[in-house]
Amino acid sequence: MKPLRLLPWLGVWLLAMIALIATPAMAQSAPSESASADGAASSEEAAPTSYEALASLLENEQSRQELIEMLRNQASSLPDGVANELSGSGGPRQ
Repeated sequence: MKPLRLLPWLGVWLLAMIALIATPAMAQSAPSESASADGAASSEEAAPTSYEALASLLENEQSRQELIEMLRNQASSLPDGVANELSGSGGPRQ
């Protein structure tokens, strides 16, 4: 009959462990509607500006060449195969 006394303690211990594990998940809150609406509005305002900046960057021959060199330097520092996969020359995709 001794194992029957152990069951309530096991249940309490199990409940405590579940509460400890679930606490971090409960601490994270979802963004509110107003915060997400503000973020969407600011990203919509920033998008035309970034496209405009990119277009002006690409129109200038010198800045375009600097951008190409910077991207090539960054691609050369990537692990083997990643640059080929990103450029599309990594072979057929499955």
